[in-house]
Amino acid sequence: EFCRYLRTVNSDVGGWRALFNRIDKDCDGSVEKGEVVSVLGASDTSPEFVASFYSALGLPVLGTRADGSHVGFEKVWAQIDVDGDLCVDFDEFSTFLRTVVDVQRSKAEEAARVAADIAARAKANAEKAAAAKQKAEVVAEQSKWKSHQRAELEADAAAKKVAEAAAAMAVQVTTEAETKMAEAPAAEPTAPGGV
Repeated sequence: EFCRYLRTVNSDVGGWRALFNRIDKDCDGSVEKGEVVSVLGASDTSPEFVASFYSALGLPVLGTRADGSHVGFEKVWAQIDVDGDLCVDFDEFSTFLRTVVDVQRSKAEEAARVAADIAARAKANAEKAAAAKQKAEVVAEQSKWKSHQRAELEADAAAKKVAEAAAAMAVQVTTEAETKMAEAPAAEPTAPGGV
């Protein structure tokens, strides 16, 4: 729910301002950790919103406590509170949300690139398998002078080799894709300045 919200207001500072104002209960222009936890733990805040809020911050759902707080929130709060004054103003808040959206977009783009690479390799493997099958059929045709039974056996053997080669290629491509995905750095949103 929150991730969907962020996508709809990616550059909509007014939308982010409304969210900031919802959290800023005392309307002092800054948000303290207690205000965030209070809003996330409020009875009118849906559990889906809380889970997606923490998910957007890169925190697992399993760490969410009944009061709306999260076991990993301190670390993320330190990234949001760039100047370290223990409260977050709107500039820090919106800068962090832009970073979150950019990280999510980057992850989606990387996943799309990996999927496209896998698809291209699968297509190439299918083309190789078709070419090998065609070659096997040519070999079988050239072998007509041999007995009919022997030609069938050779074609079956060639088709089996093609199938085995295609299966091996598919396993290799899958393994490479899984390795790339595992090696991709788990991007954590960070505030500008490397904090």
